Amino acid sequence: MKSDSQQRLTGGWVQKAPAGMLSGGAVSQALGLIRMLVLESVFPRRLQREPEPGAVMDSVDQVRAWDHQGEFEGPIDPVYHFAARAVSLLVPRNGLVIDLGCGTGRFLTHLATLRPDLHGLGFDLSPRMVFVGNENFREKGLSSRVSLRVGDMTKFSAEVPPEVDVVVSLFSLHHLPTAALRDDALDEIAKVRRRTGASVWFFDLARPRRERTIQLYPAVFSPDAPESFRLDSVNSLKAAWTFRELKGAVQSFFGKEVQSVVSRGIPLFQAHWVAPPRPDPSPGVGFGLVNENGQLFRLLRALFPSVALAPVSESVVPFPEPETLPGFLLGKARRSPDVRFGFEPTERGRRSVSWQELYDGARDLARGLAWLGMRPGDRVGILMPNSLAWEMAQFGIHWAGGIVVGLDPFMSPEGIADIIKRSQCTGLIIQRLDDMKEWDPMTRDGFAWILTRENPPKDSVHRPRVMPWSELSESAQDARIPPIERVRPEDPAAIIFTSGTTGKPKGLAYTHGQFSQVRRSLAQVFNKFGPKDLALSWLPLSNLFQRIFNLVAMERKVPCMYLANPREIMTALTQVKPTLLIGVPRFFEKGRQGVLSVLPRPARWIFNNALRFAQQVHSRRRAGHRVGWTPRIVCGMWDLLIFRWLRRVWGGRLRLVISGSAPCSPEVLGFFEAIGMPIHESYGVSEIILPVAVNPPGNYRIGSVGKPFPGQEVHLAEDGEVLVRGPFLHKSETWAPPPLTPAGWWPTGDLGRFDEEGYLYLIGRRSEVIKTSHGRRIALPALEAHFRDTPGIDQVVIVGHGRPRLVAVMGLVPGTSRDGDRLAKLIIEKNAVLPHHERLAAVLILAKGFSPLVGELTPNLKIRRIQVEKRHSVALDSFYADLAESSPTDKVIVRFESEA
Repeated sequence: MKSDSQQRLTGGWVQKAPAGMLSGGAVSQALGLIRMLVLESVFPRRLQREPEPGAVMDSVDQVRAWDHQGEFEGPIDPVYHFAARAVSLLVPRNGLVIDLGCGTGRFLTHLATLRPDLHGLGFDLSPRMVFVGNENFREKGLSSRVSLRVGDMTKFSAEVPPEVDVVVSLFSLHHLPTAALRDDALDEIAKVRRRTGASVWFFDLARPRRERTIQLYPAVFSPDAPESFRLDSVNSLKAAWTFRELKGAVQSFFGKEVQSVVSRGIPLFQAHWVAPPRPDPSPGVGFGLVNENGQLFRLLRALFPSVALAPVSESVVPFPEPETLPGFLLGKARRSPDVRFGFEPTERGRRSVSWQELYDGARDLARGLAWLGMRPGDRVGILMPNSLAWEMAQFGIHWAGGIVVGLDPFMSPEGIADIIKRSQCTGLIIQRLDDMKEWDPMTRDGFAWILTRENPPKDSVHRPRVMPWSELSESAQDARIPPIERVRPEDPAAIIFTSGTTGKPKGLAYTHGQFSQVRRSLAQVFNKFGPKDLALSWLPLSNLFQRIFNLVAMERKVPCMYLANPREIMTALTQVKPTLLIGVPRFFEKGRQGVLSVLPRPARWIFNNALRFAQQVHSRRRAGHRVGWTPRIVCGMWDLLIFRWLRRVWGGRLRLVISGSAPCSPEVLGFFEAIGMPIHESYGVSEIILPVAVNPPGNYRIGSVGKPFPGQEVHLAEDGEVLVRGPFLHKSETWAPPPLTPAGWWPTGDLGRFDEEGYLYLIGRRSEVIKTSHGRRIALPALEAHFRDTPGIDQVVIVGHGRPRLVAVMGLVPGTSRDGDRLAKLIIEKNAVLPHHERLAAVLILAKGFSPLVGELTPNLKIRRIQVEKRHSVALDSFYADLAESSPTDKVIVRFESEA
């Protein structure tokens, strides 16, 4: 335990002095830092490079001094830690790191101690350095994984193993006396990279502008180091390359792949790195890298801009965090215990939960579930609205080794009973027992135990072990907490049921390892978002789309606001003002319809013209054409007068809007792009946990679902069907083998095409391309979208497979008057512009739109065609009977539901 005088100031670099007073040494360091800041930011460069007096550090005093300063808690330890954060995220699990100019191998000692999966090999010119370093490895028990060799960094490439993951040069390039030798070393590193595909990390000093800075440097950064070490620091600064010199040299060998950064304010440190040449679906681990000293490390963090390769851990995290969902929770709680995990609205405002509170709640629930008799591998249903409790229940079940089966509160009782039966749920966590009233007795009484969020009524005692969640912790306080390590990455974490648009929902099992891979992979794509953002979670958490989005937000430290009732989404948007939002196409369609429906006729004409103009400007920008000042000014005017007020309806702060689950119509996409809220479409299928394709932030194409996600293989069959192959396919289907092709491709059932830039466009589904009795093939989605744009019409389903004519079922927008003559006229006008074989012969107009309560819509609001056709089969058969008795005509028969 450190004394108070040794504890560092939070967010600062100065140590605390006894009795709360600042010590004279700390004041001197602070003043020296200020002088360096002035010297390096105000005065011009005057220093020329002076190579170090000796190329090899081989004296006994130098070796001992350097080795001592590199120990854990030593002054160089934070620098090693800073570099280790970056290297750890560049190297995959069980990877090999080559360290050039390694000295006594203190950096490799640091990295190998904190990453027990890694192997390391160091090269140094000094035999004494190599000897001392290998002795240290033996003492620490690391010699089986890490070793040093005598070697020249300008001639080392032939000595490295055939598989290398990262080549590190840490404070070594400045030791080379000439630019020619420096380039020889870079050429050797480039050879290794070309041969092995290794990443590269350079971290070094940057030559200061003034001599006085060099003299101040040891007093500020290593005031307690011996004189020999301080002298070596001065010589190293004089021999350092400037940022421009080293950046130019590195780029000449590694090209545009190089990323570079120099410390700001006092540019005395520089970093250059080259990431892996190919996308890696299993990125580096980066776990367990914690800093015990922190003084210099915090200064480095302050000096450097935010570097994605070097995230910061605020407290000790044991390595390894298991690649499981409870392991992820453990790491978050220990790194950021007081950080807000999420919020939810209450009658008095909002309630927040920290990561530590989520961890404590999940731990208590896991202990309670074990006390109730739940065993690893048991399936547990969760029937609750979108809430913080849902997330806590999920993590608690995972911690206890169970498999989560999400149940949608808006699903029909028959649908819920079917999922419970097929997934073989033994336990249930439910909001209230009243939610089970309409279930059949066999389903209702078939659980070994039931937990309720709200206290059950007294007459529930006859049911199988019903208990309020609030009482579980006290009842199970003496029970043993299940160990997190018992849950393995290969264990199933959840059974996800498909939406069932084309038939009975399928249950798909996904493992903890797959959830972990997806969380990290997507977090890299959306790496521009962080704790200052706010996400709104409103879709049912039984939905894979919402659950994955929440996990990515957790990974990026983005707090979520949980909304229990999705029907309150528009009110919540204006109150919560999120920056991140996902939705389904139906939500955005209704949003557009809502705006257009409230505009009076004169205002609608003005708005449509402004919208058209903005769409043309955005289209030119996306095509790479230059937009002149006049269009920019006009667009700015429309934005000021109209569009910014519309954005306020959605909160006014949205930075990213994502649509998934189904294709979004071009009209809707163009509308939201024009008002300054571009929708980034993504494409996924339930059978594959990772998105198949995604439009990354700021690089989208209207109508496209994006480029294939790194790690996914996407191929088009001869008929245009999208085929997918990769490690993210579900491990097993609970009751039927996956219908893969012999080559391992998953047939998605979607038809698509690629453009010249590699963006994927979905044309429709194979099941949505029908063939009439005349042999005509018709793609229904585009045809339905054509009629869905009719004022007053909400949803459209067209049928006609094997029939001579097409007939449509349409739902009215809520609140629309049943003006049959007006609607018939609009539909006839829409019908007349179509090719003859695509024209409708009859239309059934429903008083209301389709509903998930009767099975016409999935929980994601996608249409179940089979169910719609079955539900209105009598009316449809009546239409076809009338059509058979009459001669073909272009006239459309329009009937309301009550008339059919």
